[in-house]
Amino acid sequence: NRMSDEKYAQSAAEDLATSAEEMSAIVEESSASVQQISSAVNEIAQTAAEQSELSAENSSLADQSVETASKIAANAESNLESTKAMQAQLKKVENDTAEMINGIDQMGSVLVESATKVSTLFADISQLDRVVGKLTNVNLLTHLLSVSGRIESAKAGEHGAGFATVSEDIRQLVEQSGENITDISESVRTIQETLKTISGEVDQTGTGIRREAESAKKTTSRLVQMEADIVDVVQGVTGIKKMAEESHKALETVKEAIDNISQAAEQAATACEEAASAVAQQGQAMTELASTSEEIAAQADEL
Repeated sequence: NRMSDEKYAQSAAEDLATSAEEMSAIVEESSASVQQISSAVNEIAQTAAEQSELSAENSSLADQSVETASKIAANAESNLESTKAMQAQLKKVENDTAEMINGIDQMGSVLVESATKVSTLFADISQLDRVVGKLTNVNLLTHLLSVSGRIESAKAGEHGAGFATVSEDIRQLVEQSGENITDISESVRTIQETLKTISGEVDQTGTGIRREAESAKKTTSRLVQMEADIVDVVQGVTGIKKMAEESHKALETVKEAIDNISQAAEQAATACEEAASAVAQQGQAMTELASTSEEIAAQADEL
C-alpha cells in the first residue's frame, strides 16, 4: 500500500507540475497579450492626448477667427454708417447746387431783361439825340431870324426900334436855348456812354453767369455719378457686413463643434489613461500569477 501511495503521490505531483507548466505558459501568453494591449492603449492615449492638444489649438484659432469676423462686421457697420452719412451729405450738396443753378438761371433772366431795357433806353436816348439835333437847327434858324430882325430894324431907323427890341429878346432866348441844348446834348452823350458801360458790364456778367452755370451743371453731373458710386459702395459694404455676420455665425458653430471634439478627446484621453492603468495592474497580476505558477511547478518537481 505504501508503494501504491507513493506512485499515486508521484502521479499527482507530475500532473500538478504539468498543470503548473501549462498555467505558466498561459500566463506568459496572457502577459504578452497584456503587454500588447498596454502598448496599444498607450498609443491610443498618446493619440488622444495629441488630438486633445490639437483640438485646443484649433479652438484657439476658432476663437481668433470668431473675433476677427466680429471685428470685420463691426468695421463694416462703421463704414456703412460713414458711407450713408457721406451719401446724405452728397445729396445735400446736390440739392444746394440745384438751388444755386436755379438762382443763376433766374439771375440770367434778370440780366437778359436788363439788357433788353438798356437796349431800349439806348434807342430812346438816340432818338432824344436826334431831337436835340433838330432843336439845334431850330435854334440856329431862330438866331438867323434874330439877326435878320436886327438888320431890318437898323434899316428902319426910329421906326424899327420896337422890332429891334423884339429881335434882342429873341437873341437872348436863342442864346439861352443854345446853352440848354448844349447841356442836354452833353447829358445825352453822358447817358449814352453810361449805357454803353452798363451794356458791356451786363454782357460780361452774363458771360460769367453762363460759365458758372455750365460749371455748376458739370458739378451736378459729377455729384450724380458720385452718388451712384456711393450707392454701389453702400451695397458692397452691406454685402460684406452680411457675409461677416454669416461667417461669424458659422465660425461660432465650428468653434462649438471643435470644443465638443476637444472635450471628447479629453474624455477619451482620460479613459485611455484609466484603461492603461487597469492594463498595467492586469499585467502586474499576470506577472505575479506567472511567478506563482513557476513556484508551484518547482515544488511539483521537488515532489
